[in-house]
Amino acid sequence: GEALVRAWQPGVLSRRLEERGILTGLVTEAYIHYRMNRERFADLVQAFATGESANRDGLPRGTFASMRHFSRAVSPPVSRVLEVLEGVPGSAYLAGVAVLLAGLLGLQVRRGKPLYVAYAAGSTGFTGMVMSVVLILSFQIRYGDVYQYIGLLTALFMLGAAVGAAAATGRGRRPLIAIESGLVLIALLAYGCAVSEPPANVWPGLIFGLMILTGAMAGAQYPVLVARVVTTRAGIGATAGSIYVLDLAGAVLGAALAGVVLIPTIGLSGTILLAAALKAGSVMLIVASPRRRAIAA
Repeated sequence: GEALVRAWQPGVLSRRLEERGILTGLVTEAYIHYRMNRERFADLVQAFATGESANRDGLPRGTFASMRHFSRAVSPPVSRVLEVLEGVPGSAYLAGVAVLLAGLLGLQVRRGKPLYVAYAAGSTGFTGMVMSVVLILSFQIRYGDVYQYIGLLTALFMLGAAVGAAAATGRGRRPLIAIESGLVLIALLAYGCAVSEPPANVWPGLIFGLMILTGAMAGAQYPVLVARVVTTRAGIGATAGSIYVLDLAGAVLGAALAGVVLIPTIGLSGTILLAAALKAGSVMLIVASPRRRAIAA
């Protein structure tokens, strides 16, 4: 009796596996403890008891809870990080964006040099990827299967990017503020669609159209930013490469945060609103830039 119970302790089992040189992959001591713990459903029971918000298509809290439970078994430190992120409301993310913008605006004023180029590149990469993820998931929510259309949706984004880049290249100086404002308006339009629930027969055109428009604005921004910064042909390669790196870094961050954290915790609409607020910061930095004020004067 008691000897058998002691032999089945997670620490004992883990040590015996190690002593015998048995490679178990994900079957770690934490995982064994998790599987043998009778309290592993305590969170679920508590959620029912306290009236937690239900898992919905637009707010897939169950996905995040599943990641948190799995991480608790294989990587407890990651689980603790996820528990903290799960409790962060959308208003906290918006407050963080406001603090960031206030700091950048103050720094721009003190230095007397525009800071909008790096911010615009990174935030466009972030917003473009967030919008792509949101639109793909929205299509799946409406039609239940995205497998056959994910290539088409991605192609529409890239088509828009190509058209936008072509339109902004070699046809005179395009106003950057118009492109940044366009991305904000597109995100706000997507937010309006997310909260207003348009008719089912309208959704395909909306999703396809928003995907093209998002790609077009993202594609148009790159040549405009490069043209704004480059002063000599000798520096065009380094400048273009730096802007591209910032855009890709923002895209990586947007894809990771949108799919793993933002959509499961603050929902599709909250994620879109956050992207719109982040992108609106570009407009604010451009309007407040020293160079623009000097031209206006």
